[in-house]
Amino acid sequence: MLEFVDQTKTLTSALGFDLFKVTSGKLSPQSNAQSEAAATDNDSPPFRYVGGDFDATAIVSGSTGEWVVKAGSKARLQEANALPKSAKARRAVLLEKQVLSAVAV
Repeated sequence: MLEFVDQTKTLTSALGFDLFKVTSGKLSPQSNAQSEAAATDNDSPPFRYVGGDFDATAIVSGSTGEWVVKAGSKARLQEANALPKSAKARRAVLLEKQVLSAVAV
């Protein structure tokens, strides 16, 4: 996971995106139809990031500029000690909400 995070931070920075950016405030309200159309029209093509024990398919959202990791992607089960605190906190929330879950291989 550490290798993935480090390489992802480098790649996203090079592409002009801040993966671990702290966001605040509220988005301006849009109708669901407008939101879906805008996001779909501007989303990046899906791409894969594979290595070690992970295999992720993601897009960059056209509406927010954030990475969206698609369902079925696999993260390493063991968390790296050097993982940034913000990433550890986000991972803990995703585990708690069961967005991330351990599955038998």
